[in-house]
Amino acid sequence: MRKSKMVFVFSTIVILSAGLVVPNTGVSMEELPNTWKTKASMPTARNHFGIGVVDGRIYVIGGHSNLGPDKDKNEMYDPETNTWETMEPMPVPRDYLAVGVVDGKIYAIGGRSGGALGTNEMYDPEANTWATKASMTTPRYCAAIGVVGDKIYVIGGWVPGIGSVSTVEMYDPSTNIWTTKSSVGFDPRYCFGVGVIDDKIYVTGGAAAKDSVQMYDTFTDTWVEKSNTGFTPRGHLRVGVRKGKVYAIGGTPRLQTNEMYDPQTNTWTTKTSMPTGRGHLGIAVVGGKIYAIGGKSGGNSLNTNEVYKPSADKEHHDKGHDKEHHDKEPKGKGR
Repeated sequence: MRKSKMVFVFSTIVILSAGLVVPNTGVSMEELPNTWKTKASMPTARNHFGIGVVDGRIYVIGGHSNLGPDKDKNEMYDPETNTWETMEPMPVPRDYLAVGVVDGKIYAIGGRSGGALGTNEMYDPEANTWATKASMTTPRYCAAIGVVGDKIYVIGGWVPGIGSVSTVEMYDPSTNIWTTKSSVGFDPRYCFGVGVIDDKIYVTGGAAAKDSVQMYDTFTDTWVEKSNTGFTPRGHLRVGVRKGKVYAIGGTPRLQTNEMYDPQTNTWTTKTSMPTGRGHLGIAVVGGKIYAIGGKSGGNSLNTNEVYKPSADKEHHDKGHDKEHHDKEPKGKGR
């Protein structure tokens, strides 16, 4: 049973590419391309959480807050109503987890609680219930997830006593089985951005590999270097995918950076900066807009929720989507 809704109503502002702040007077300024707008704040300020989209709704799960005991939080944001709702808590409280969405179910994998975890729990938004699934082979935290078809790829991460790793493992929800995939040529890293386009997984930045941009071909099980010219080296960023383009947003320390990668031209372009500089945030894509939620600035967890409307560009029919990853709203993708 769903818990009561928490609704936040306040004035909004739009940030234009020229840096001008314009009051929201009722005109649909949100439709202007390459702009940001402030939305209803997340009830619980936190960072290093997992985020996924199902049926056009954004689920923010786990994470770390200044208050401490919030690692089991599960809060849902509905962009259509601009409201938040508290959902059933995650059974194993943790931060630094990764999330993937397959067939309308959210898989919360890995993370940290005292040490590295291999925990794999499935959340059903329709029933508002959790179920335990087969644990990940390599316990780790600060990994990232790319969903291709109906398979979940968990990439990189941090293992205590070892450090950053290049491990790649694939989970098949239909069989509840894990398979090790190739990590040859992949630069070890943790806390980075991942986006999926045409069944290929694009990996950007990250702690321990801040200037690295690579692509994993799930069909050939191989890694390829991509251009990092124009990409700002950083860790703790997140990624969203829209119309065949990768948007790398935020990062540490307190970065407002927003850069777009075009796989067809292998080039990076600077876009309008995010209003609130932060790392350790979450990114979700709903209705062609990119939502940047929560994160950390200095030592403070944030409940900030800002939405970015990318520039109008040529339609691209992706076979896969990314953070992170969510153009297919009915089923969604997570990170």
